[in-house]
Amino acid sequence: EVLLGKSNVTFAFFYPFVSERPCLKWGLPAKFSQFERLVRHALTEAKKFRAKTQILSVHQGEWEAEIARSVYLKQGFEFSEQIILAHEFSQLWPSFYDVHVFSCVYNEGHEQYRA
Repeated sequence: EVLLGKSNVTFAFFYPFVSERPCLKWGLPAKFSQFERLVRHALTEAKKFRAKTQILSVHQGEWEAEIARSVYLKQGFEFSEQIILAHEFSQLWPSFYDVHVFSCVYNEGHEQYRA
């Protein structure tokens, strides 16, 4: 189905580094903070199959969400964003930051999927 362009290709990015500083603070090389490059790569791979490309991504804090929004808009994705407030999950995960969940769709050449 995917090879015939009749299916979806979905990528999931959970808490990817979207900027260099946090990446370096974790002791990782800066190259792991190239979020826009990661999204472009996913899009390039999905285009090989001529399938509808979907991305589900989860980001911590407004500053990361702003970067993600900017990247998705620049790359031509349509997206929705849900915010989970930090106090709603504080018993499960010790974070001071709200979580932003993006559901993104890119449909070049697949007009039937456009909203």
